[in-house]
Amino acid sequence: FCSGCQCEQCLNKEEYLDLVLDARRQIEGRNPEAFQSKILKHQTPSAVTTALAGGGRHKKGCHCKRSACLKKYCECYQAKVPCTDACKCEGCQNCGPNSAPPGARAGA
Repeated sequence: FCSGCQCEQCLNKEEYLDLVLDARRQIEGRNPEAFQSKILKHQTPSAVTTALAGGGRHKKGCHCKRSACLKKYCECYQAKVPCTDACKCEGCQNCGPNSAPPGARAGA
């Protein structure tokens, strides 16, 4: 819920709980994974996930172009997980100890 936001006529408040839950149900009806975390913490063993020492990875990967994946708007960096082969970043500097080197990723 918003608190202290600058929105005009904001409905994302506890007093409008019924409206918020109804909107959430509609969104989940179209996309069941809409409110699930994009960061996978507990994975099944695979070539991509076992290469990570941190124990987590981004579900779809980031698409950073100029930040070198070292800024807060990189979803991988923000979640404190290294970029993986799923990422399509360019000039990546957010490599874990066992992740693919920047040149090995698509788009790099």
